[in-house]
Amino acid sequence: MRIAVLVCLFAGPAMAAEPDFWIDFQECKNLAGYLLSSNQSMGLIKGDPILLRCTQDGTRMSCQISFPEGGDPVEQHYRIVLDLPPLLHFQTSNGSEYIAIDTARHVAVLVNRYVDRQLLSAKVCQGTHATDAEMRSAE
Repeated sequence: MRIAVLVCLFAGPAMAAEPDFWIDFQECKNLAGYLLSSNQSMGLIKGDPILLRCTQDGTRMSCQISFPEGGDPVEQHYRIVLDLPPLLHFQTSNGSEYIAIDTARHVAVLVNRYVDRQLLSAKVCQGTHATDAEMRSAE
């Protein structure tokens, strides 16, 4: 079960307070478009998986984002835009990242936009949602 694997990989001493829930985004795809005039100016690339440990505080959400493929975890803050159980949606302040969760179905989707001088990219991930209690019971 994927939840048990998450506990083994990320239940180390570096973790702070217990999160409210986890999201394991294992399936990600990136669509990138470059400001070039060629037939290679757009491409679909497999995205790296990401793991979120999230804590809700009223209308705000804080998530620690870990990268199983390597790299240091980062902290991201979100504003909740829909909290109507079983649906929970939240986004970054500039709208560049949007996450939707169906807690009854234990699924989540992430959409992320990235803009650079010569590149525009969109990342979409599909993942599994689990509460911290569900993660502990899977141990």
